[in-house]
Amino acid sequence: MLLQHLPERHQIMAMFIERHGLRGREVAGLLVGDLDLRGRTIRVARSRTKGRTGGRRSVPLVGLWAEYLDAIHLPAVELRDMDAVVFPGFNQNTFRGAMARSAKRAKVKACTPHQLRHRYITMLMQARVDPALVAKIAGHRKLSVTQDTYTHVLHGEPSWRLDELRAGVGWVSGLVPVPTFDADVLGGHGSAILNGVLA
Repeated sequence: MLLQHLPERHQIMAMFIERHGLRGREVAGLLVGDLDLRGRTIRVARSRTKGRTGGRRSVPLVGLWAEYLDAIHLPAVELRDMDAVVFPGFNQNTFRGAMARSAKRAKVKACTPHQLRHRYITMLMQARVDPALVAKIAGHRKLSVTQDTYTHVLHGEPSWRLDELRAGVGWVSGLVPVPTFDADVLGGHGSAILNGVLA
């Protein structure tokens, strides 16, 4: 319900954070070179983590996000500027304000960008991913942070979302093969899968 009241560009950011669990500063600093679209992973650099202590980590790109990100950076991979920002114009404060305004319009409790990250990590725990692996993906230095904060259960989460998360964690950890990347699925237009990404 909250998504319906956000402008499209903020809908995309809300879904990206909720599906991948990045912190606002990590999203703002995400570079094209941090994306491994064929490996379906995001490499989060230590310099963009909380207190620069989270270390470098890999986060799975789930659903059609790899294809979407490929489409919005249209030049062929070898021609792309690897130092370009993935989401130019993204501002944490503007996004936070947009979320607060949309919650007010939707007449629901306010939700922050960090709560979207919290939801992602909680879903990993609900999907029964090993807590040590969840901590690594989340960029937590201490396993106790993950176990103490994210052990409550979300109710009514669709099983396909949990399956998607388990599969993503599987390929990031090397336990299962990475699904085939198909840049042609979009026909060169990121908007062609916007509805699929926002599903």
